[in-house]
Amino acid sequence: MIRSNLTTSPTTHCSPDIASGGANTVLVTLLLAAVSLPIWAMRPLDFVKFGDIKYQLVMGIALTAGLALLVEAVAVGGFRLRASPSLWALGVLVIDGLAASLASEDPTVAVTGNLIRRDGYLMLLGNAMLFLIAYSVSAGRVRCVARMLATAVVLAALPVWAYAFAQSLGADPFVWEPFRGESGRVFSTLGNPIFLGAYSMMASLVALGLWMDRGRRLRRWWLAAAALGVGVTGLTASRAAWLGLALGCLALCWPALRARALTRLVVGAVAAAVLGVSLVGLLAWVGTPAQRTMLTQSVQTLSDPGAGRNAGRVAIWNITLEMIRDHPYLGVGPDLMGARFEEYRTAGYDAAEGEDRIADKPHSVVLEWGVETGIPGAVLFSGLVLGVLYLGAGVATAASQEAAERWALAGIWAAAVAYMGQSLITVTAIGVDGVWWVLLGTLSGAFVALAPRNPAPSHGGKT
Repeated sequence: MIRSNLTTSPTTHCSPDIASGGANTVLVTLLLAAVSLPIWAMRPLDFVKFGDIKYQLVMGIALTAGLALLVEAVAVGGFRLRASPSLWALGVLVIDGLAASLASEDPTVAVTGNLIRRDGYLMLLGNAMLFLIAYSVSAGRVRCVARMLATAVVLAALPVWAYAFAQSLGADPFVWEPFRGESGRVFSTLGNPIFLGAYSMMASLVALGLWMDRGRRLRRWWLAAAALGVGVTGLTASRAAWLGLALGCLALCWPALRARALTRLVVGAVAAAVLGVSLVGLLAWVGTPAQRTMLTQSVQTLSDPGAGRNAGRVAIWNITLEMIRDHPYLGVGPDLMGARFEEYRTAGYDAAEGEDRIADKPHSVVLEWGVETGIPGAVLFSGLVLGVLYLGAGVATAASQEAAERWALAGIWAAAVAYMGQSLITVTAIGVDGVWWVLLGTLSGAFVALAPRNPAPSHGGKT
């Protein structure tokens, strides 16, 4: 059992000193930058540049982190990383992505990404490095990193949410392309309501985890932050984010049950939901008709498989499966689905989405890995994520931790579970995806830090 293994570790008391040494300070700073700067950055008048600036920030953080780790390795004579199955799986996944990129019809685009999404092999490397930063910091380098990271995630979300509320009230200070506001859905600095919904959902669950710690000061403010996040998630009209938020709340019940705090969680979750939904209702009432119509339609389509939005999603999945069938081993290459789409266009897709549109992503993270890197890539990715989430369940309930750190990790784990769940039926994005990789790396590193370094042998020999 995961929990029994972890509870053999001694309790680590959290002190105000979060890091010791220059390399640790640099990595912690980069970790905080990864969950804030790519989220805030935007250029409203040009979606291509909008994507570029987030790409540049993620890659800049990743390169700086790689340089810091390399400099430290030279100074101390080796990398300060404890090996684990998750690191090996990540390494194999990176190699598989490289093979898929080089074997594609357009290796240049596969490596750098297309001009709109910038989601090629380099982005895979960037996210992998964000995982590695979080893993390195949480695997014993820095005490109480989960509490610090959780706090940073929620605080970074506050200006994003404030901007979303301003948009909902028609007070957007920026001029965007006209089509971005036609649906009445808020999108804030993410430029897309789907991306904002996924991000807000994660931050809300992290805030709820922080609220669960009885000893935490200003607990009511963490609950208020969770309610704000629920409100923004609702205003995005992103059904995948709604479902993900519900899944995350269910996941959070597990550590709450193990800590005999399920009642406290239910009270907090209900309070956040009531306040958030009330806020959505109020803003929809004073907002535009388009906003009210979109929210109503989104609720209705949740239970209507034949609705247009659902039919379009199913049509994209069918096309993706056809591509995977034709390219089962290495896929079509990272970020190259759109380049091959016309070969697979169907009448069902045209009827649901329109003849003038193409799908450059399959709206499912597992199918995305399958179509871009082949079935082996999809299996590797799924195995890595499910393995980390499984181990994270033990981390989130480990009795050996201080309560504040345990609840911060519980919120992080629930957010990671929720993001994976919603990503099965929607598309991901630069920046938001990076936050998730940070959460995964934190969980994996925390497991390594808590696991016994020298477990007693099972035989009767001397130790």
